Amino acid sequence: MNREKLLALYKKYELVEGDVFKHQHYVIITRQGIDKIQAIEKINIYYEVIKCEPNFAVFKASAVKEDARVETFGSALKGKDYKDGNCNSWYVAEMAEKRAMSRAVLKLTGFYELGVFGEDESDSFTKNLPITKINTNMGAIINASINVAALPKEKFVIGKDGAVWYNFTISINDETRFGNNCWITDSQTKDEREAKIQRLSLGNAKVVWIKDAEGNSGKIFLAEREEDQLKLETAKSDLPF
Repeated sequence: MNREKLLALYKKYELVEGDVFKHQHYVIITRQGIDKIQAIEKINIYYEVIKCEPNFAVFKASAVKEDARVETFGSALKGKDYKDGNCNSWYVAEMAEKRAMSRAVLKLTGFYELGVFGEDESDSFTKNLPITKINTNMGAIINASINVAALPKEKFVIGKDGAVWYNFTISINDETRFGNNCWITDSQTKDEREAKIQRLSLGNAKVVWIKDAEGNSGKIFLAEREEDQLKLETAKSDLPF
């Protein structure tokens, strides 16, 4: 990514911190930022409905500014889950329109060639809102969901007070898939691991916030094992803010 060109575009279109954020390796411009760019450039958008069904829509967007013209598409599919869809909303027509519009504006103004995307282009492009004034020792926050029906009852653990427990493992991956970067499985005994019994998949999760020793978002620690502690550093941001 050409940082100098990107910074010049930020200034040209008067983008501020609330208009841009970093998602993993990508720079994302919010809906507000897209609208600001369109207004400054006075870009006209013309739409053509290619397909519109209850759970699937495709829009063609033509962005026109003086003699320049760009045509692109936006689609939205509401599936049963993340595996067979790319949209969490039933408003597929509206979402397809937003995605087509974002792509058209960013392509016409030179952002797309620098690897910049619009917030509406993927449900996974969500901004991790800064958490301020937290008086806590938390090192990370993970949002998770599990398939309760898949829990094998033979692995339930009954506590002395009658409480029912279930042990599971959360694996944090280096890459994100369908908006999640964690995998939840059942915890295995030493005998199960040695027998190479396949882990039971229970659900997915995603890390939404991490902090370092000074309380700043950016690092995560292993649980302490005697005196050892490993820190994972995040990549530098391409944002100027």
